[in-house]
Amino acid sequence: MTDDDDKRLVTLFHAFCGHLAAFAGRRVPQAMVEDIVSRTFETAWRKVRAIPETDEQALLWLYGVAWGHVRNGLRAEIRGGRLLGRLKSLRQCAAVPDLAGEVTDRVVFEELMARLPPRDREVLRLHYWEELTVGEVARVLNCRPNAVAVRLHRARRRLEEIVRTCDA
Repeated sequence: MTDDDDKRLVTLFHAFCGHLAAFAGRRVPQAMVEDIVSRTFETAWRKVRAIPETDEQALLWLYGVAWGHVRNGLRAEIRGGRLLGRLKSLRQCAAVPDLAGEVTDRVVFEELMARLPPRDREVLRLHYWEELTVGEVARVLNCRPNAVAVRLHRARRRLEEIVRTCDA
């Protein structure tokens, strides 16, 4: 690794650490966010020559790396049984009476999103929360833009159906 590589990594870290932390924070428990970001930059350090030159392309590359670490982290958490314990506690909380006046739109929306399959949630989050184009989402998920467009269309349709059934 050269001094230029070191400078590039430092620049990328300062420019995109916050973006990656927010990205991870919307996908994993807060306790895992720092680990996801550090693993992402560890991978960037090992593969510094593979990082695209432009900042925009580098951010997409980093999102793709972070997404891989998010998936690995979630799989590890599932294997460890911690997620199951959390789901059981959420189920117990569901018995609490609905306090509709105190529930924010964000909480309601997250509950609706939770009813979607994980792939649908991810494509919607990448497109709307991360504000990535269909082509950029395709690069992050390592698939074709047409596949992303179809997945995005289907995910929106499924979310609309969930909202309709809740309104009925």
